[in-house]
Amino acid sequence: GVKTIGAYAFKGCTNLKSVEFANSINSFGTSCFESCSKLESVELPSSLKVLSYRSFNGCSGLTSIELKEGLTTIVEECLAGTKISKLTFPSTLSSLNNNSGTPFRGMNYLTDIDTSNNSYFNFTADKILLSADGTKLYFVPNIYTTLNVPEGVTTIITYALFQCSKLTTLNLPKTMTTIGSLQNNNISAINVASGNTSFTSINGNLYTANGKELVKHVNKTESTFIVPEGCESFRTYSLRGQTNITAITLPESFKKLNGWALEGCRITTLHITKNVSYIATSSFASIIGTLKTLTIDSSNPYFNVINDIYVVSKNGKTLNAVILNASSYTIPSGVTTLASNAFYAKTAMTSMVIPEGVTTINNSFDYCVNLQSITIPSTVTSIGSDCFSRCYKLSNITVNK
Repeated sequence: GVKTIGAYAFKGCTNLKSVEFANSINSFGTSCFESCSKLESVELPSSLKVLSYRSFNGCSGLTSIELKEGLTTIVEECLAGTKISKLTFPSTLSSLNNNSGTPFRGMNYLTDIDTSNNSYFNFTADKILLSADGTKLYFVPNIYTTLNVPEGVTTIITYALFQCSKLTTLNLPKTMTTIGSLQNNNISAINVASGNTSFTSINGNLYTANGKELVKHVNKTESTFIVPEGCESFRTYSLRGQTNITAITLPESFKKLNGWALEGCRITTLHITKNVSYIATSSFASIIGTLKTLTIDSSNPYFNVINDIYVVSKNGKTLNAVILNASSYTIPSGVTTLASNAFYAKTAMTSMVIPEGVTTINNSFDYCVNLQSITIPSTVTSIGSDCFSRCYKLSNITVNK
């Protein structure tokens, strides 16, 4: 009999209402039933060990599912977008695969988890899903405006609070040592208990205890964010959704601008100070179309900016990022490498002529949804495997010989 449901096998089958599986099936592929919006009834096979990545993501008609004995692992976003309100963990469930985050991301209706027969996890009386030893926090339903993380918790798994749209205040215990990406835009204050040696709160924003890394900016009362001296980096997504921020002042101590750190900000100008040695190519990709001017300190030995648009390496050979969203661009002379995400989401761009001399194109044009034509020079020797991912209108590629 059939043993595997392949990846994407029934994705987008919007008229599918019910599924029954033979017990010979022991494996689901990625997104195998994703976006089956009318699916209402699923009986998982008893031989299934792993509920795979995004397997039932977007199945908005699904209100219940039985996790059967024998199931050992559920993976991120496997049930995201469903309307399931309660889960019962079988005794065999031992892994909430958290390489990329909690599997409960996007389960906005989930309010109850029965762990009475499971020795690996504990859904507390306060409706917080913890590891059995109480050190890891995996999930909190959207019922809190103020959340007091229990004493003993050391780790908040990435996306554990993603669905908590009502949450405005987060109080961390002194035992907290590790926080994944919080991915919550509604929190407006984070408080850290006295005696915590890993984190500190400054103006309601969360930093590592030594003040060197901004973990999460949540203060919604300030429009200008003056980064404290001593801070050296922004964590990925640390300012996500902070639409109140229109200006950021970086200190001389600042060194590292991680990817997507500025997502959702509305800053119009930004000055990169002299000690910044790392700028992720996605640093500017996600700013809400407001950044008009970028300047870089003339004594910075790592980067330069050309025409207020192109962020290049100091030697001018690598194009790291493009600031403005325009219909076309003129890549600066001397550039030999286009970094990944250099032109990410340049939705106004309709055509591109890459000049002779460029040798390497990484995954540089992802989500350029209106790009229709591109010319690649004879000097190019390498193109990234996802270079033109989600370039839905790309119809004409010319490769010069």
